[in-house]
Parts: sequence; structure tokens; C-alpha cells
Amino acid sequence: LESIPYVVLTWRAITQWLGELGTVVVAGIVLPFLHASLLKVYSIERGPKFASTIRRSIVGLFTIYLAYTLIGVFLFVVSGMSFIDALTHSMTAIATGGMSTKTESIGYWYFRGNSMILATTSIVMIIGALNFRDLKALSTGNLKSFAKSPEVRGFFAILLTIIATAAIASIILSSGHDIAALIYHIISGYTTTGFQVGDIKSYPTILKAILIISMAIGGATFSTAGGIKTRRAVIALKSILWDIERVVLPREYRVVKRIGEEVLDDEVVASTITYVIIYVLFQILLSTSLYLCLVASNIKGFDYVDAVFEVTSALSCVGLSVNITSSTLPILAKVILMIAMYLGRLEFLPLYLLVGYYYRKRVLL
Repeated sequence: LESIPYVVLTWRAITQWLGELGTVVVAGIVLPFLHASLLKVYSIERGPKFASTIRRSIVGLFTIYLAYTLIGVFLFVVSGMSFIDALTHSMTAIATGGMSTKTESIGYWYFRGNSMILATTSIVMIIGALNFRDLKALSTGNLKSFAKSPEVRGFFAILLTIIATAAIASIILSSGHDIAALIYHIISGYTTTGFQVGDIKSYPTILKAILIISMAIGGATFSTAGGIKTRRAVIALKSILWDIERVVLPREYRVVKRIGEEVLDDEVVASTITYVIIYVLFQILLSTSLYLCLVASNIKGFDYVDAVFEVTSALSCVGLSVNITSSTLPILAKVILMIAMYLGRLEFLPLYLLVGYYYRKRVLL
């Protein structure tokens, strides 16, 4: 990357910055106004409208997005980046995209003794992965609403749990890996940003598995992050408890399915479970396809967990890698990863539309 002119790298960061916000606007705001079936899908996963009109929603989103991007630029400059590096990295961090101007990514600064860069980039990555409605509350000083948000609580509870699990596993295994870098990769994976500070391929299988889980869950709904999303993950986990309650409690008792103060109906829970199942099915299908492709191409040094890691990173639009992805990768393997990125970024919308078209056609016939 160092050989590429900065104007190209800056342009790449701008396209990612605009593209990620554009995805949020189209998926969460515009599409629900265009088709009734899309309204069902996105009202369940995105919540109520951000503002009363599309125009106000877009202006509000852009204002928040720009403000936090500028805050990111300030933080990165303070932590030792040049202005142009700070600008490009802030744009790709707040967009949870993770494109860097250095081949070593954030490791370029970290391995030169700049430990502060891990903290500042983590802050911006986390902001980028939060729900825009929660960021709106935070921006307007409504800290009580921000702190009470079920998704904010779930986001940090899951993140801290994963970090603690990984740290304990690393200590027990005596892996000798940099704990700070490991925690950073978890934050980068969980927020689906993809900034990297060293080799992940050398991690033990258990640490790779923990990173896979963090990337699969992803950030909050109605954010630029990818993955299953925190709200869906919380609903899916709670649905297990709700089902156990339904079985063990007397019939006259009614199980109230609640997330925070929000009471969920069966349609919301069913939609969430469906999405999680679709994600896992494609994760297994594409991972198996990638692994078989590597074996058929006689590419050695990677096991099935590595294939799952790479596919999950693509499916959640993260960018962390165990070095499978490269310019020399067979074309079929590249196509598999492109399919994963495409479906994951659009949250399987093409699949919803395709299946919906099939059933609508059957009904009309």
C-alpha cells in the first residue's frame, strides 16, 4: 500500500465512508418505504424510523456520522498519525470498513512503539458499530437513554465476555501471544472493522474460534457493522430461555418475550431465528466450499477452522485474515469469498427477495 499514491488511498477511504453510510440509509430507511415485505424485514431488525421523513433521517444520520468522523481524526492525530493517515483511518474506522494506508494496517504504528493507537482506534471502531439511534441519544446528551438501551448493554456485555474468555484461554494455553493485540483483534472483529496488528494465523484454534464467534455476532443493528448483529444475537439467546420457560411453567402462565422495555411478538423472534439460521447455513456451506477448493488446489498450511475464519470474516464484512486471502488465490476461492461479502453486506436481502418472488409466483399461479 505504501507504493500507492495517497490520493488513491484517500479516494478509497471516501468510497468506503460513503458506501457504508449509504448501505445503512438504503437498507434501514429507503427500502422499507418501497415495499411492504421489506418493511417487515427491516422494521423488525432496525426498529422504528430514525426520523419522521426520509430527508430528515438522512440529514440526521449524516450529521452524526460526520461529527464522529471528525472526533476520530482528532483522536488519531493525538495518537501519532499524520493528518492524512488520521483522516483516512477515521473514515474507515467509523464506517467499520478497516481499509488502511499501510500494508501492516494499525500494526505499522503499534510495532513502532505506539501503544496508544490501539486505544484510540478501538474507541472509534466501537462508536462505528453502535446503533445510530443510540449514538443520537449520546450526541444529544441523553446519557440515561443511551445507558438504558438494551442493545448498548448487550453490545458491551457480549464484548467484555468474549474478551475475558479469550484472555483466560490465552493464559491457560500459555500461547505467548500479545494479549493487547488479541484483545484488539476481538474488538476489531466484533465491530467488524478489520484493523489488524499482526499475524492471526499463528493463534491456537481456540482463539481463532473465539474470533470467529466475535465476527459472526458483529455490531449493533442500524449501524455500519456487519454480522448477525447484537440485537439478533440477544433475541436468539433469550429465545432458548423463553422456550424452556414455556415448557416448564404451567399452561396458564404466559411467557412475556421482552428485550429491555420492548415486548417482542412471535413474528420478531421467528424472523431473528430465521436470519441466524440462514447466516450459519451459508457460513458452513461457503466454508466447506472454500476448504475443498484449497485442498483441490493443493494449497497447504490451512485447516478447516482457517477456512471458517476467512469466510466468516467475509460474510460479516470484517477483513481480518489468516492469510488465505491473497492475489494468488484460485479464482473459484475468490468467487466464494465475494459471494460471502455480497450476501453479508446486503444482509441476505437478495435471498429474501428471490425466495419471496418464488412464493409470490406460486400464490399467483
